[in-house]
Amino acid sequence: ALKAAETAVAINPASPLAYNSLGFALVGLDQYADAAKAFRESISLEPDFADPHYGLGVAAILLNDRETAEKQLKILEGLHPGMARQLEGFLKQGE
Repeated sequence: ALKAAETAVAINPASPLAYNSLGFALVGLDQYADAAKAFRESISLEPDFADPHYGLGVAAILLNDRETAEKQLKILEGLHPGMARQLEGFLKQGE
């Protein structure tokens, strides 16, 4: 999955989907800081795309960055309430 996501980013560096896929591949490999960077890039390319906000929130929780996770939760509440509830549940597990 990582190689495919890296290839997608190389082929289309303006694709928020490619960076989002890269972020989730990196989370799967426990590379949370690099995942957060990929999710931030995806968000910068398409701020209303809910998936990378969720991914960044998850990566932030795993990095013990509660402030970033809570910020992503607030954004998701407006973009995708279902994802917001999932992230909120994950955030509460980490308390």
